[in-house]
Amino acid sequence: MTTRLNKLLLALVLVAASSSSAAFAVPKAHRGVESSVVIDASPKAVFEAIQHSRVQEPHRRKVVSHHDGVAVMDEHFSELPVIGNAHCTYKEVETPYKRIDFALLSSEKLKAFEGSWILTPLGNGERTEVKLNTYSEPKVWLPFAKEVAGSSILKDIRRRLDSLKAWVESEDHCSISAHPDFQSISDGAKVVRHSSENRVAD
Repeated sequence: MTTRLNKLLLALVLVAASSSSAAFAVPKAHRGVESSVVIDASPKAVFEAIQHSRVQEPHRRKVVSHHDGVAVMDEHFSELPVIGNAHCTYKEVETPYKRIDFALLSSEKLKAFEGSWILTPLGNGERTEVKLNTYSEPKVWLPFAKEVAGSSILKDIRRRLDSLKAWVESEDHCSISAHPDFQSISDGAKVVRHSSENRVAD
């Protein structure tokens, strides 16, 4: 009886140890911030507007390359909470008319910068729910840094979504392919014309 009990206890310990190791092997998901808005336009129109936002402020953001649905972006952020100004390079992976996922490639001040634009058609496809979620983490640790940064990012996300909605729903909005200030991005780094009018989300 004692031998059988010892074997049972040993088996339970091994199972617990295995479960514990598995738990430590799987990293916890990042908890970013998210907001959403409903836009009176098709997912295609919204998707193209998000693409167009890449070239709206060339003094802050530029397209390094765009190939096979992957855009590499170079951007300067100013007055970020905790870390101030920051420069980073990140990639945006496109799933046409459904989502755009972005992730950090390099930065001197950011340890993480990632998130997604998620587009969901509503009704007969003439309206679109747009969700934008972002997670960022500075390389330098400071007390309450994540809380402060999260509050600022949420404010920026809502501003971006409101700007996107206002621009897409405006009477003078047109297809990106027909927009006079946007040259379609194909392989390699591109030259993109810019106008100060009709600016969309930063």
